[in-house]
Amino acid sequence: MAGTYSYRIASRDLDGSGRARVCTVGSLILEAAGDDADTLGFGVDDLRSGNYLSSKPRDCKACDGIGEGAYTHVRDRVDAERNAASAGFSRQIGAAWVLSRVAIELRRLPVRGEVLDIYTWVSDYGRVMTTRNMTISSLSDDLSACPTPVIASRSEAIHSDFEEGRPKVSISPCLASGSEIGKAVTQWAMIDLETRRPMDLSALSNRGASLVDRTPPIDVPKRVPAMSVGAGLSRSESPQSAASALPQSPQDSFRRPTPPLGATKDFEEIRHTVVYSDIDFNGHVNSMKYLEWMIDTLGAEELAALDPPPDRPLRVDINYLHEARLGDAVVICRDGLVFEVRNTDGVALCRAVFQ
Repeated sequence: MAGTYSYRIASRDLDGSGRARVCTVGSLILEAAGDDADTLGFGVDDLRSGNYLSSKPRDCKACDGIGEGAYTHVRDRVDAERNAASAGFSRQIGAAWVLSRVAIELRRLPVRGEVLDIYTWVSDYGRVMTTRNMTISSLSDDLSACPTPVIASRSEAIHSDFEEGRPKVSISPCLASGSEIGKAVTQWAMIDLETRRPMDLSALSNRGASLVDRTPPIDVPKRVPAMSVGAGLSRSESPQSAASALPQSPQDSFRRPTPPLGATKDFEEIRHTVVYSDIDFNGHVNSMKYLEWMIDTLGAEELAALDPPPDRPLRVDINYLHEARLGDAVVICRDGLVFEVRNTDGVALCRAVFQ
């Protein structure tokens, strides 16, 4: 089952050029993923409550070998910890979706007042990883044909027209014919909020019904290579990382036409301490904050490289490897448009590359 979700670009979303930031579009992609997960019954509230878990059917031959505990353990713990919370204890309970990899391609950046329709669908589930896809359509090409009152009423519908607590999507004929400006493929894991470990997606309710038999609109996110190791830094990565569970394939490596990283040691390093505004509701750094830190290292002339070229889309691949929490010290490393965020032990937290 696929869904379409609509968002309007506001003044707060723009940079100095008057266009939306790449991070803004990325945040809307993640918002659409969350809204569709809510619709399908495994959104934030469902995961926190344990309602996303399926019950093992007694006559399900396909379920042979899967213990009942796989379906009841988390729900039992959620109930127990909710009771503890009501007695005055505060703990994170349930589960949460975490982003492992994302690829975004943009033909142009939207401007103030544009409404973006994000069409999203889940194309596959693995044991611990699922792939969600998006196409992004803009109304900009049709703005001259649509009177301003129609756009205003559409905006009101987007922000205030709700049905059962979720935005109702109602697209007028005039505004439904926008051009496609971007595509994305995202890969997610579900983690236990107590152990911070990936969970088995076989316990997910509505799993089969949520699948759409449609291929991803662009190449799946690539593995971004590690940058060269600076003095005193190691490049160790935990095998428990959610990203390590992704299947490797010949197409999984990002190949740069320039010499490999590590040939020189002249990449930049900028230090940052994780602050309050970097943290999301899962208690770790928001996924798009990493990209924001990276882009903030660019000068005015270098920012022009983020403008989608006329002959092809701008593409960014991002790999999320480990989480950072409030107060953590991180180092943002950059070599051209290749980035790596590390902690002070040299462990890579996030990597990204623009092309």
